[in-house]
Amino acid sequence: MSSLQSAIREYKSLLRSSMLSRAYRGILGFMMSLRTQFSHDHPQWVIGSLYQGMMDISFFSITTQQLQEKKLKIALVFHHPETRFELWLCGRNKQIQSKYLNLLAHVPLGKYHLSTPDTDAILTSVILTSPDFDHPETLTSQIEKSTVDFIRDMQPFISD
Repeated sequence: MSSLQSAIREYKSLLRSSMLSRAYRGILGFMMSLRTQFSHDHPQWVIGSLYQGMMDISFFSITTQQLQEKKLKIALVFHHPETRFELWLCGRNKQIQSKYLNLLAHVPLGKYHLSTPDTDAILTSVILTSPDFDHPETLTSQIEKSTVDFIRDMQPFISD
């Protein structure tokens, strides 16, 4: 295992010799723009701040009134290592998370995937595996449609 100092030297070298920092800034810029667009297009949703992450995931939360009543939220996630967008149904805390993981353990989920107890999601969906950042309007539209569909599809899973 290399030392932290060795890893930092490699990090510095990668930043200087590659387009890593430009790509990271571009991804975060797109996520901020997407967050702003969602706030504008869906004023009934509560849109959380952008969590930039540690080059693993970046996300912001989306909460509808029904989700808020159930202490749930949606996370719109960019998964950096896989370069893909995902949607996660999440609990406000670990107790809520555990409650819904247990409730949904034996429910047919269709195209959605039940997470494991050690993750931050209850249900997940990969929505875009090859996002095209050169066409941000199209990408935004695809993500928005998938998000609206995901929120709609969560209704039966969270109803009492």
